Amino acid sequence: MHDVVRIRHAYAIACLLATAGLGAQAPTGDQELSGQVTDLGGQPLAGAEVTFVTLPVQARPRVGSKGRYQLAQAAHRAQSKPPRTRTDRSGTWRVLLSPQHAALAGGSGVELALRVSTPGHDTWMRAIGDGFAGARGLTAALQPAPTGPRLHVQIRGLSQGSYQGYVLIERAYRARADRSVMLRALVPLTLTGEATFSEPARVPGEIPAALPTARTEGYRVTVFAAGLRKQQRTLLEGRHELTLELDDMPARRVLADRGEAARPPIEATYEIGGETVTLTFDRASVPLLGGEAPSKVHSASGPVAVDAWDPDAALFVDATAPAVAVPTKPAGADLSAQATLRVVDRRKNPLYGAAVWLEDTAAQALLPAGKPYAISGPDGTVRFAQLPKGTHRALVRHPTAGEREVLIDTAASEPLEVALREPAATAGEALAAEPGSLLLDLGTGPDGAATSDKQAEVGTVQTGKRMLRRGFDEHPRRVRLEGMTPGPVTVWARIEGGPTCFLAGALATTEATPPVHPLRAPERSFTIDVRDHEGKQEAEAYVSLGEATPKGKRPFTAGLLPVTRDVEGRLQLRVHLSGDLWVVVHGADGRGRDVLLQSEAATPALSVTLPVPAPPAEAKAPGEGKAPGEGREDGGK
Repeated sequence: MHDVVRIRHAYAIACLLATAGLGAQAPTGDQELSGQVTDLGGQPLAGAEVTFVTLPVQARPRVGSKGRYQLAQAAHRAQSKPPRTRTDRSGTWRVLLSPQHAALAGGSGVELALRVSTPGHDTWMRAIGDGFAGARGLTAALQPAPTGPRLHVQIRGLSQGSYQGYVLIERAYRARADRSVMLRALVPLTLTGEATFSEPARVPGEIPAALPTARTEGYRVTVFAAGLRKQQRTLLEGRHELTLELDDMPARRVLADRGEAARPPIEATYEIGGETVTLTFDRASVPLLGGEAPSKVHSASGPVAVDAWDPDAALFVDATAPAVAVPTKPAGADLSAQATLRVVDRRKNPLYGAAVWLEDTAAQALLPAGKPYAISGPDGTVRFAQLPKGTHRALVRHPTAGEREVLIDTAASEPLEVALREPAATAGEALAAEPGSLLLDLGTGPDGAATSDKQAEVGTVQTGKRMLRRGFDEHPRRVRLEGMTPGPVTVWARIEGGPTCFLAGALATTEATPPVHPLRAPERSFTIDVRDHEGKQEAEAYVSLGEATPKGKRPFTAGLLPVTRDVEGRLQLRVHLSGDLWVVVHGADGRGRDVLLQSEAATPALSVTLPVPAPPAEAKAPGEGKAPGEGREDGGK
C-alpha cells in the first residue's frame, strides 16, 4: 500500500472555513503528486526518504511594492511543514497536497526542492521552482555513495574533553535563472572534532543563470562548538583543519528551584541553521554553542525556564509555568476596520486556494496573534478583521491562475472582486548563445588563501555594456560569475582596505576553464590630456568603463577609476591592471571617447579630443513636430 501523506493545516483551515460559513462540507480539492526513485541501472529503490524542502533565497528583495510582502509571507510559511514520504516496493512515492499548501508555496521569494536519500547512495536533490507541481513525474536516479567524503573538517580547540556541536555546511547554486539558493546541511561533530560531508559538488537540477550573477564557489562552513567561538570560513573540496578559540562567555550553571545544582543529565536545545538540535551534558552547566544561547533547557530535576543571558545570572527551574502574556492593542491603534475580497478567474468563477498577503504597514499594526494573510474558500471569499482604517495593498496569488496586486479600502461596503488571469506561457529557450561563466580566484597570499573577516566585491562590464556588481560579507576564496555573454569581459575585484584591481580581456565561456586571478594585477600609471572640440582643456573630465547608464547619470565605475591632475591639468590615473583595458573618457556633459590603456607597453601621455556637443533644441511652435533623428549624435564613438 502506498505511503500517502496528507498535508493539513487544521487550525488555519478551520478558522478560514468557519469565517466563510462553510464548516466541514467544503471540498478539499487535493492535488496528487507522484514520482519514481531508482538506481543508475534503473532498478527501483524501496524505502527511500522523499522530502520537500524550502531553500533560503540569496537575492535582493524585489524592487517595488511586491517586496513589502516578505514579512507576511514568512509568517505564513513558518506555520507549515513541507511534506515527506517514502517509496514503496516499486520505488514509487505519492503525496497529497491541499490547495492551501499549494497556494502557500506560491509566495514570492520561496524556492522548493525535492530531496531523496537512502543508505548507500548519494543524496539526490532537484530544484522544482516555487510550486510543488515541478516535482510531478520526476524520476530520481541515485548514484552510489562515494568512497570518500567530499569535504572533511577537523576542529582543533583549547577545550578539554570531547567536542560537542555541529558544522553548518552551505553551498550557493542556481535553482532559477534569477536567483541563487543555498544548499544546506547540518552535520554533527564527532567526539574527536571531525565532520564529513559527501554531497555532490554539482547539484542535479542546477541551471545556468539567464542574467549575470555572482556566487561563492565552494562551501560556506560555520562551526558551532560547545564552549568555543563560532567560526565561519569558505572552503573548497578536500580536507581542512580549523582552530577555534575559547568562548569569552562561561558555561551557564543550571540550578534547581532552591538554588541547588540541578540533577544531570542536562539537555539543551539550540536553533542552528533553521533546525532544532539538542545536546546532552553530564554536568549542571550549559555552554554556549558557538556563542548561540539555547532556546530550551531540561534537567533531571525538571524543565528550566531560560532567563536573560547575563553571564553572571544562573538558570533556574520554575516550579510553575509562566503565565502567557495576552497581546494588547498597540497604543493609539484603531483596529476596528474589516475588508472582504472575492477572488475569481477571468470567467468570473470563484477561485479556491488563492493566497492573499497584506503589505507590511498593515501587517505590523496587527496584534501579535493576528495573521496578515488568508486563503480563499471554495466561494473565493477572503475576509480580514481588526485592520487599521484606510487603504492597504494586498498581493493575491493563485498557484495556477496567476497573481495580482490590489488596493483594499476598509470603507467599501461591498466585497472587492479580484479577477486573476492565467499567467503567460513560459518562454522557451533564448535564441542567444548558451550563457557563459567565469571563475575568479580571489586568493591574495602565497598559498592563495582568502581572509574571511574582510568584505569583498566583484563586478564586470561585458558585451552590451551590461554591468554586474556583487558584494560578499566575507572574503571568499573563489567566486563564479554566471549568465554572461560568451566572449571577452572586463572584471574588477577589491577586498576591504585594498585597491581595486582590473582584469581586461578575461574570456567567459561555456566550458570549464581554469580560474583567473584579478587581484594579482600590477600597478600601472597613465597620463591623459583631455581637450574639448575647440582644443581647450576639459576641466571636468572623468574616466569610466562605459557601462550603460540612464541619461544624465554618472556611471558607477567612474568611482572605481579615481583620477588626479598634474600641474599641467592632465589626468593622472593609477590602477592595478592586467591586460589591455578599454575605458571611456567623459566630458562635463557625459559625452566621451573610447581610449585603450595598454598594461604591458610603456605609452606616452594619451591625447583625447571630445566630440562636438549636441546642438540645443530649437524652439518649436505649438503642435509643430521634429524630424526623425534631429538633434541626435552618435556620441563620437
